[in-house]
Amino acid sequence: MTVSKSFPTQDPGGQPITDTRRVLAGLIARNADGTPRPGILPPVATALVAGRASMAYDVAPFIAATARFNNGIELVANDALMQVATDPAPNANSRIDVIYVRSRFLQHADGSNLVELAVAKGLAAAIPQKPSIPAGALELGWATVPSTATTTLSNGVVITQTHPFTAAAGGTVW
Repeated sequence: MTVSKSFPTQDPGGQPITDTRRVLAGLIARNADGTPRPGILPPVATALVAGRASMAYDVAPFIAATARFNNGIELVANDALMQVATDPAPNANSRIDVIYVRSRFLQHADGSNLVELAVAKGLAAAIPQKPSIPAGALELGWATVPSTATTTLSNGVVITQTHPFTAAAGGTVW
């Protein structure tokens, strides 16, 4: 290990993303093991995930710290109500959708450097299981979607807010 370049840096070559993530981690609360604590930064006035009159979810504005790896974080800002689509309800039984956000990096073979706000769709079953989400993703909420649903506002669609909170270093985690 060596001392990282400062952030910001005036070095024309910039600062490597890994160093930037490590520097930013100093701004966020830590878990008991010393790793940065990913989560939503307060305040969040309303539920982050809500149903809509289509097969999609509304995601409210938020600022989050995501952690692709334990030695650093990425800061993500969603400044407007966003819509994320899901599939039509299953033909039978129910499934679980997990709504998440994740920072993507070409250097980690993600295909782009864009932030991903998406839905992981589970398999329909009599007792549905939550699907897994990609490495480094932060779960915002999940929904149980029964076969009778025509929108995510339909009777029977139950949305559960599951996002963790974090805080600035030295702050109080909600």
